[in-house]
Amino acid sequence: MLSLELVWQNIISPPILFFALGVLAALLGSDLKIPDAAGATIAVFVLTSIGLRAGVAVSKVGISEVILPALLAVLTGILLAVMVYSIFTG
Repeated sequence: MLSLELVWQNIISPPILFFALGVLAALLGSDLKIPDAAGATIAVFVLTSIGLRAGVAVSKVGISEVILPALLAVLTGILLAVMVYSIFTG
């Protein structure tokens, strides 16, 4: 059973609040724009956060547990890129 505190913590998390703000701005017809520099800064911040969290997770389980899934993910990405390229070019 979910506790109300856990539900509240998830509702007030920044991604959910920003999503709600975006929906509200769209519904109100706002011309809300994020400057390019702010968008780039947010992207760098998010990618850094993801990388740091992944690094902490890898340090807990060990690199040997991550190598095979990481290689499979890279190979899948390459395979998909080659397939899509071949579909669209010929």
